[in-house]
Amino acid sequence: MKFNLKRGFCQVIIVKHPNSPGMYRIIRGNEWLPVGYVLSMETINKYFTPVDGEALELVDPDRNERLCPPII
Repeated sequence: MKFNLKRGFCQVIIVKHPNSPGMYRIIRGNEWLPVGYVLSMETINKYFTPVDGEALELVDPDRNERLCPPII
């Protein structure tokens, strides 16, 4: 899942941390956010914006229901 830092030109790729539920590990980072750094969901929501569909689904899983309500 790709994310951009909200106030910078940093892009990271994260995956779910295998041993800590609710935590995410950086697998591609930079000098400010190194590989292996662990982030919580609160940190991701506060400082990052999603870049791809999988990342958007992670931060806003109910967006389809909210944006496209069922037609009755």
